[in-house]
Amino acid sequence: MAYAPSDDGQIVINNLDKDKFPQHILETERHQKLREDAHWSNYFLCGYKAILANDADLKAQVTKPKGMKVLIDSWVPQAAGLSSSSAFTVCAAVLTAHANGVLE
Repeated sequence: MAYAPSDDGQIVINNLDKDKFPQHILETERHQKLREDAHWSNYFLCGYKAILANDADLKAQVTKPKGMKVLIDSWVPQAAGLSSSSAFTVCAAVLTAHANGVLE
């Protein structure tokens, strides 16, 4: 997972496998709801919210969350019991913390 910070209030997520995972855009709102259709972007949003909405100490350090342009590539097979969704969520949390200056 690679990213570039932005100040446009959006998180633009792209995957190299565009056929399976088309571009998705999220807002930087900390308390946005997960999609109900089990969309893959929910995994990113869980990591994002873990840093900016659920941890009081980290939340206090970030007054305005950064937008991000994110690119994802993975060789971890989907639905193979290798915790690809967990890896995706943890990567999103680390990326969010770094982009917002709470992790160096």
